[in-house]
Amino acid sequence: MVEGGGLTIYSLLREGLLDELWITIAPYVFGAGTPIIGGPQTRSLGVRLYLMSYEVLCGGWVNLRYKVVGALNLANAEVAERDQKA
Repeated sequence: MVEGGGLTIYSLLREGLLDELWITIAPYVFGAGTPIIGGPQTRSLGVRLYLMSYEVLCGGWVNLRYKVVGALNLANAEVAERDQKA
């Protein structure tokens, strides 16, 4: 189990190292911040998620549990693409 923010999650998904993703949603709205996965310099990963379970907690909090079913290993794809151009 690893706990982290958007950039950590993005990096792990990018390398194909996550098989599950647990997200807790708090009943608050913020005007700005880091996206849940990634950051301003990240690109789409093409990751597909399957909702395995959810739990509504007191105070309006919600826990979501997803299985990662379509993660790409972009690091390997980028290396292969670079090698093809060389």
